[in-house]
Parts: sequence; structure tokens; C-alpha cells
Amino acid sequence: MAGAAARGAAVRAAAHDAGAALGLISNPLSHAVARRGAVLEAVAAALPAARFLRLDDFAALDRAVAAMAAAGVTRIAVEGGDGTLLAVLSAALAPGAGFARPPEFAVLPGGSTNLAARVLGLRSANPAVLARRLAGEADPGRGGGGTLTRQAALCLTGPGLARPLTGFLLSTGSLARAMAFTQRALHRPGRRGSLAVAGAIARFVAAPGRYL
Repeated sequence: MAGAAARGAAVRAAAHDAGAALGLISNPLSHAVARRGAVLEAVAAALPAARFLRLDDFAALDRAVAAMAAAGVTRIAVEGGDGTLLAVLSAALAPGAGFARPPEFAVLPGGSTNLAARVLGLRSANPAVLARRLAGEADPGRGGGGTLTRQAALCLTGPGLARPLTGFLLSTGSLARAMAFTQRALHRPGRRGSLAVAGAIARFVAAPGRYL
């Protein structure tokens, strides 16, 4: 009986500690997250030892990432669009971020375009499945069964930047302005994603003078 009780306590401790090396960051303002809700928030409920950041204010990102580094986080899951991913990568990989070694990243689609997530992202949106995979891959000695992919990122430095910008989709601002224009002038209200893009292209081809 004593042995069974000890094993039960060990199992409960392992379950409680699952995700202790995991950081979760979700941007509630990203298009898909705002529409469907935050998957990583449900993952955080299943993994109370993980450190969860609801990214309502990007000014809080550096402080939260530093806290993750101090807590020994080795993997960060990011739910948002390409801009959210750029912000998290830039904060976590910045000189002085505090990580003993660069963390690994898991990407969940949460924005409108999600270019990085299409190539590198996790496919499941089931919180229970994601919790098992992320905790298993982040915690030593727990088999997660996931695939680790090494992918070169773009890094932009310059005298006008406080720190390097690191991401998979960078622009001078023209892309953001183009997206704002198409959402205002070409997309119908509330429409995003591939079908909305196809519809916008069709309307532009049919009557280019209306938009130029």
C-alpha cells in the first residue's frame, strides 16, 4: 500500500509539473484568436505549471519573456499572426533576454495570413492534444512525439533599431498599409482568410479602375 501511495504521489507530481519548462503566449487581438478564442488559454488551464501570457499589451512582452527565462522555460508556444511571432522571436532572441540557450518555438496560427504557421505550425487545434505534445516536448524525460524543425529566420539590424528584429516576414510597412487598404476597400466586413483574398482579387480584376 505504501508503495502504491508513493507511486500515486509521484504520478500526481509529474502531472502537476508537466509544462514547467513551457511558455505560452497568445495574442487575443489577432484575427483568428479574436474570432474563435485562444487555444493556448485552454492549454494553460490543462498545464497549470506552464507560464501563460495573454498578450493584451505588447509593452508587457519583454518583462514576461524575461520571467519565462528566469523560470527555466525552454520552449515557447506562440498563438497569433506573423506580426505576433516576429515580436515574440525578437524579444526572446534579443541579447540579454536571459535564456541560457535560445528556446525552441511552437507556432499556432492565430492571425489573418499565418505564413509562418502554414510552413512551421502545429496542425492540431485540440487543446488536450496540444497540451500533451507541448508538455512532452518541453519537459525532459517526457516523450512528446513531435518533430523539431530547424528553420533560418530573417534578422534585421540597424542604427535606428533598439534591438534586432527577428522573424519570417518583414517589411518596411508597405505590407501593413496594403493589408489595411484591402481590408477597408476590397474585403467585405468581417471577411478574412483565403476565400476573402480570392474574392478581393476577383473584384479587382473585374473592375480595377474602381480601386486605383
